[in-house]
Amino acid sequence: MRAIMGVFAFEGEALIEALLGDRPRLFSPEVLRMAERKPPADPALWVRLQQDRQRVRQDYAVAFETADVLVQPVTPFVAPRIDVDETTYIGRCVPYTAAANLVGFPSVALPAGMADGLPMGVQIIAPPGTDDVALRVAYALEQTAAEHRVQTPSLEV
Repeated sequence: MRAIMGVFAFEGEALIEALLGDRPRLFSPEVLRMAERKPPADPALWVRLQQDRQRVRQDYAVAFETADVLVQPVTPFVAPRIDVDETTYIGRCVPYTAAANLVGFPSVALPAGMADGLPMGVQIIAPPGTDDVALRVAYALEQTAAEHRVQTPSLEV
């Protein structure tokens, strides 16, 4: 978790700077709160974060020695209600979805049904360089399990 939040904070800021430069930035209050919690720039911290990133990558590599893909929940709970401040949930969600992003492994999240009237999701994670495998597994799930199909409401104009 420390590695995910720390690396994303530093790299996210650098990416935003590269994309937007001096242009004005409009962020939601939630994003601004996250930015305020970013640790100060510290070379020693950056080195530790990169070491943590390598440990996460090694853990996934061990798992892929015996599995072609990993299928795991997107979050440890159903989606929060729309009237709830979702930033209160971020810390509990980050380990589920951001770890694959942290180490650059392909992953696909897709719907996995409903609980208490709210959506749930699963994530397929594959080893590096096997994006096609993650996508094929996601497609197969969508084709064989109705709960994985997204039902978009029709818009009447």
